[in-house]
Amino acid sequence: MSKSILHSTRLISLVTLSSRITGLLREIIVAAWLGNNWIQDRLTYAFLVPNIFRQLLGEGALSAAFIPVLTDKLTKEDRKAAGKLVGNVATVLTVILFILTMIVLLIIGGIWFFSKKTEYINLSAGLTAVMVPYMIFVCLVALFSGLLNCLDHFGIPAFMPVIINMSQVFGVIFAQKILVKFGIPDQHKVYIIGIAVLLAGVVQLVWIIHTVKKAGISWSLSFSIADPDLRRIVITMGPMIFGLGILQFSTWMDNQVMISLTATTKEYFTIFGKNINYPLHEGALSGVNFARRLYNFPVGVLGIALATAVFPAFSRFAANKDHKSLADLVSKSLRLAIFEGLPMGIGLMVLSHLLVRVLLQRGNFSNHNTAQTAYVLQFYAIGVWAYCGHHIVVRAFYSLKDTMTPLRVLSKTITITILMNIFLLWVPSIREGIFGLSTSIMSSLNVIILGWILSKKIGSLHFREIMKTTGKTLIASGLMALAVLLTERYLPLHNKYLLLLACLTIAVAVFFPACWVLNIEEAKELFSRSHRLSPEKK
Repeated sequence: MSKSILHSTRLISLVTLSSRITGLLREIIVAAWLGNNWIQDRLTYAFLVPNIFRQLLGEGALSAAFIPVLTDKLTKEDRKAAGKLVGNVATVLTVILFILTMIVLLIIGGIWFFSKKTEYINLSAGLTAVMVPYMIFVCLVALFSGLLNCLDHFGIPAFMPVIINMSQVFGVIFAQKILVKFGIPDQHKVYIIGIAVLLAGVVQLVWIIHTVKKAGISWSLSFSIADPDLRRIVITMGPMIFGLGILQFSTWMDNQVMISLTATTKEYFTIFGKNINYPLHEGALSGVNFARRLYNFPVGVLGIALATAVFPAFSRFAANKDHKSLADLVSKSLRLAIFEGLPMGIGLMVLSHLLVRVLLQRGNFSNHNTAQTAYVLQFYAIGVWAYCGHHIVVRAFYSLKDTMTPLRVLSKTITITILMNIFLLWVPSIREGIFGLSTSIMSSLNVIILGWILSKKIGSLHFREIMKTTGKTLIASGLMALAVLLTERYLPLHNKYLLLLACLTIAVAVFFPACWVLNIEEAKELFSRSHRLSPEKK
């Protein structure tokens, strides 16, 4: 792995860490304000719609289809041609997003109009309507972020989430300090978060457009659907949108199931004259959402940062038909992702309760909320290594302009996920934990199957080396977990903050010496200052 890729990964990780910390601050403040209650459930549900379109037309399909085409443009032509392409894509994307926003708002209005006007329905529809226009801003920001990444500018794009996180933090503070004086109930004050999200979108877009201009890319709005490069992007995006659409539909269905099967005014519902108890209780969706946020912390800082840094290199190797170098880089990236993901996942499993208690338990976030969130987090933590690896192996396929293979694999594994969710949700010992367990299983299967298919396509991914790294990392992580468990159980510290600090210190003190004894190459590569690594081929 080249020095530049490692440097970019560290930079993205550092900036992403700041965004994850501010995101965690946002979660802490919102959790203390609302706790795991029905208002928090509706807030989580409302933010799902712009997030779905962000994945479909922003950071997901569009970036994956746009970067390889833009890389070809920058490599074979010049920045003027790249600027022309960016202007056309940005214009077409804006028109599409505006139309989609209007359609979604009409659908929300129709659902609300024909529904029983309960406070639950009113808040769900109202908050969703306020947040939907954010998808226009976030998708355009993702487009320009992809451009900057192709120019090896990673810092500002990675910093964009900090803006929306802090905007929501200030929104909550405003609601608690100012709006409270007017006696406004929480289900109305929570709209300030939606307004903060929209304002953050405006700031993000203005800032990143300014950064693009400073980077030397001149562009202007133009609308040409006949542009062959635009058509290439659209053709490549098609299967990706369909695949991501399946994934996002699954996420939406998970949230819809949790909302629909959560007891509110009654503990049961009636079908054909038979009363059936709801499997979930108030705050289930919030507990799952907080667990998602917590496991996404290391995934964003480590896994996504690495995948973002290597994607342009993947695209260059693929464009030059250098499959051997591509396979070598994918293998090294997967080994690094496993080395990062396994100890993080095991650490989250071991420290789930203490971590949630330290980070979230204050204000209206109770002991019960802590137990609920920690329980779900343990299931999500099982797959942290897979979440990190999945971003890498999918980007390898995208760099080859193969979008169908990930779609085919996903369509099969997601079926398993849906069936697990439907049946195991009703098992009292699992309940909402099934959403974490099924996600971990699906991601693990995707990485294993896609990795095997990719090796047939571009050559060996050195599975023996990957298994060697996995085995050694598991040993080091197991020793770390044992030391942390003993520390948490027997260290006579009653202060939860000091106890967490002690556990984290012990984890580091055991894990990295164990890596040194086991001679894990990825540990040396990750922290090497000499960069005695194989150079990236051009």
